Amino acid sequence: MNVYAYDSLTNSEFLIDSLLARVNDRFNCNRLTSVSPYGNYFSGSNINFLGRQRTIKIFSCSGPALVSYFYELAEDIGFSKITSCELGAGQGYFLTGCVINGIAYGDTTFIRVSDYFPLKVGNVWSYDWIHNGNPSGGGKFNVYVTRDTLNLMYGRTYYLCNFPNLSQWLRFDSLSGNIYAYAPGGGCSYHPNEILVDSLYSLETDSAKACGFTGRKCIETGTVQLFGNSFSKKNFNPLFVLTASSRFYAKGIGLYYINEGDPFTTDYTLRGAYINGVLYGDTTLTKVHQLNNTIPERFSLEQNYPNPFNPKTVIVYSLTGNRNVSLKIFDVFGKELITLINEKQNAGSYTVDFNGDDLPSGVYFYRLKAGEFEETKRMILLK
Repeated sequence: MNVYAYDSLTNSEFLIDSLLARVNDRFNCNRLTSVSPYGNYFSGSNINFLGRQRTIKIFSCSGPALVSYFYELAEDIGFSKITSCELGAGQGYFLTGCVINGIAYGDTTFIRVSDYFPLKVGNVWSYDWIHNGNPSGGGKFNVYVTRDTLNLMYGRTYYLCNFPNLSQWLRFDSLSGNIYAYAPGGGCSYHPNEILVDSLYSLETDSAKACGFTGRKCIETGTVQLFGNSFSKKNFNPLFVLTASSRFYAKGIGLYYINEGDPFTTDYTLRGAYINGVLYGDTTLTKVHQLNNTIPERFSLEQNYPNPFNPKTVIVYSLTGNRNVSLKIFDVFGKELITLINEKQNAGSYTVDFNGDDLPSGVYFYRLKAGEFEETKRMILLK
């Protein structure tokens, strides 16, 4: 049960794997182009992978320089994972789907793992939150991606967000599949000034390691029902209870459930979102009040009050008929920052409470679109 590779130059073959190896057996593996490398079968497991329970064999392969990589072979499938590992900073390849002997397993379409955490200016998530302490509490909590910035020293683009218990500046690394939080003066030697949040290439039972310390684990994959549709999911828990922080991700949506706090936790459950121009669930992401049912004589967008404001203000507008309405905030460069409203509304007059607490002082514009009607006004935030 050995696997060999053929070298046409020397008309010879080289041992790659020994599939009858027992745990801790070593064999002369030529998978790496180094002098006298060796393979080591060091672990096995039985997990649910691509639709059924499968035996997984885990191998390592290293040379004299101790630069090793790990790979896993799944029963009836083949390679399920390949990772190069140098103090946890290597690259990884993780099988999400395949076609074997004409049978499709898993997801055989190309998956952008970044879809599990869609960082883009203008995206909004709205959560119902419940605090399980004494006194208890609850309400609604909105998360905005308000702007981005480029760190010239490391060539990394971070996004300004207000997710609970996370650094306000976050980024997604497409090569590793990792989410990082900006932490000036912190992080690891191979990722200075950053802290690992989660590793979205993870499969079920995989653990994420930061600075040599394993603290996060992918506890569940599969699908979750949200807003009447099924989405692929990846759920993460802390490895140790006393570092309580659970974060559940849905492909195309982002974080759909968050649990933070120790010993008294707060649960955040997604109630609606505006992602890459698509609305999901409850789209009332701000406090909107209908003043009356009287049909106004004309469409209008009034000047916000107070203006200037710090940090709260009120926007008033009127509709003469039922329309699809959007109300958005822009910066002075015309970049869309926040979507306050994107839904169908009946005729009437409305007020919207806007909180600019996450924005710096400056000049902003708010634009109302209602059918063919469109109007933009200027407002000033002074802190």
